[in-house]
Formats: sequence, structure tokens, C-alpha cells
Amino acid sequence: ALRRTQTSGFLLENAITFNELKKLDESKQEKYILPVDCMLQHFPEIRLPENHILALQQGKSVQFELNQDIISPFRVYDAKNNFIGLCKAFSGSLKALRLMSLEADKV
Repeated sequence: ALRRTQTSGFLLENAITFNELKKLDESKQEKYILPVDCMLQHFPEIRLPENHILALQQGKSVQFELNQDIISPFRVYDAKNNFIGLCKAFSGSLKALRLMSLEADKV
């Protein structure tokens, strides 16, 4: 049988099972839990002001002019370098494709 040992820069030798992860104390778990955007590094990134991010979270498009013609989605970050989600450019504006839920941060 075939066994995949790597994909997109992730190596099997760096992986552990969920049961192994549960046995570790929290400080050691953080070594294995990667940020969500690590899987999206092949997309270009942009930083947006808070008013644009709020509009995207409300399902609105925001005006945004790009210096180049890029078709792929963008990784969107706020001014504090928090990953917000993925957006796509459409005729001088950005539309959200997938956004992160940040509700836990507000509690």
C-alpha cells in the first residue's frame, strides 16, 4: 500500500496522533499546533484597515486597488498581524471567500 510521507511542506516525521497530542501538557501541545494560515502561504498577503475588515465580516465588498493583476485569493491580515481569512479581487474591490471566526477573542 502507498503511504504519503509529505505534502505541501508538511512531513509525516513532524506529525503526532491526536491521542499523543492529548497526553502532552498544554505548553508542549503548542509545538505541534500550527496556525491556520501556515497552509496558505502560497497565496499573496495583504493588510487591511479595521473598517475594511468589518465590512468584509458583514458580507460587503470593499474598494481595493491592486498594483498588479493577481487572480489567486489573498491572505488577509489586520494591522496586528492577525489572520482574518481569504479574499478575492473583483474589478477594484475585495470580496470575502472564507473568514475566520474571531468571537473567542471577544469573550
